[in-house]
Amino acid sequence: MDEQLTQSYGGWAAHFSNIFDDHLFDDKEYTFSVETHLRYGECPHEVIGLQPIKRDLCYYLKSMMVYRITDQDAYTEAIQIYCNINNGWGILGGLSTEKHIVYF
Repeated sequence: MDEQLTQSYGGWAAHFSNIFDDHLFDDKEYTFSVETHLRYGECPHEVIGLQPIKRDLCYYLKSMMVYRITDQDAYTEAIQIYCNINNGWGILGGLSTEKHIVYF
């Protein structure tokens, strides 16, 4: 749940985000629930992708999410888009993907 995302956007409910940083973990273990649409056929399965991202990319993506839900609202304050480029726009960052296939 993300308190900054006060409105729905792109089919996602308000306060929903699939991006979070690791401050929640702190050597703790969590169980995640994944809502999915089952793929039918000879081998019904689901592909779950995890993408660890750098903190800069997380901050950038979060600021873009907040911007998208407030850019048409004349009563909101300007949103500062996160940037890690001196005298520039955007971020320099990266991500990788780890995929898990769960067969049913």
